[in-house]
Amino acid sequence: MSGEVSDAVKKCCNILKNSTSDTEKFAALFMVTKLVKGKHATPAAKKAIFEAIGFDFLRRLLLTSDVPVDCPPSIYKSVALSIITVFCNEEELATKKEMIDFVPVFLEIVKAADESENDDSLMAIGEAYNCLK
Repeated sequence: MSGEVSDAVKKCCNILKNSTSDTEKFAALFMVTKLVKGKHATPAAKKAIFEAIGFDFLRRLLLTSDVPVDCPPSIYKSVALSIITVFCNEEELATKKEMIDFVPVFLEIVKAADESENDDSLMAIGEAYNCLK
């Protein structure tokens, strides 16, 4: 069972892999958030989703400060962190070099908590702490 990948996950991975822009890929992440927390969330499914999203895209989401005017400044970071947190709970994914490369980013997020008076960043800080565990 843990090695199975559902048709819904396969479809999502296909959309992610065939996205022609970051905007398309970002839209597909909303499917990902449902899949990684639901009945489809097998270790094999999480691995397939992680590979379909790609490390570079998640890194760009975490680090960008270029967000649409009508969005909260931390929207991309929050989405990326909520997905990465799920991956951090799978040992096979958490120990990948790509995930370990995120550690300095997580530390920066936590460090910024001392300098921020913005309550919107509390969720991001909590997610970063979870990833560091």
